[in-house]
Amino acid sequence: STYNVLLTVPLLGAFALTITLSSTFTGTYSASRNNSGLSSPVRVSGGPNSNSGNPIPVGATVNAIGPAGTTFSLDLTPQGQVASYTIARGGSLTVSNITGSDTQNWSSTLPADLAAFTGSGKLNFEASATAFVNSFKPSGVSDQVNGSADLQAIVTYQYAVPEPITMLGASAAVAFGAAFKRRKNSNKG
Repeated sequence: STYNVLLTVPLLGAFALTITLSSTFTGTYSASRNNSGLSSPVRVSGGPNSNSGNPIPVGATVNAIGPAGTTFSLDLTPQGQVASYTIARGGSLTVSNITGSDTQNWSSTLPADLAAFTGSGKLNFEASATAFVNSFKPSGVSDQVNGSADLQAIVTYQYAVPEPITMLGASAAVAFGAAFKRRKNSNKG
């Protein structure tokens, strides 16, 4: 998918920018076991084998490419939200409301990078999301994850703010220049 970020403010004078890309995954894990094989329940877990009892990694990854070669890889894996479980022959299991999120920042002060984000217009972020489940399970058990991931891009600009002493010096120079010009003009008259 392509996401557009609309810039409507002239952004001249920025000396640095930061892009913050955030994403959240929400999904459902489901598993089923066919009616063949052992009559006793079997265990499904996150490995290193089906009997380990470790939580099952379930989630999504989002990869995005933006202007000026900005690249992001977000890992939306919830930790321990699908526990190891046993499933009977012909049984099924559903775990809802699985969520995971990640945020990544990219910053630059390079003029070429700033130019790609200066002015009005649209910026494109090419993004793709892939859901995954990484379980160790005996034959006859199938599982999957279904869900969605959102994506939010925030572009923050940093501007140089003169220090107070610099502002005082500049003000004094302007005042001195104006007073000198008035005095010079009064000497002519």
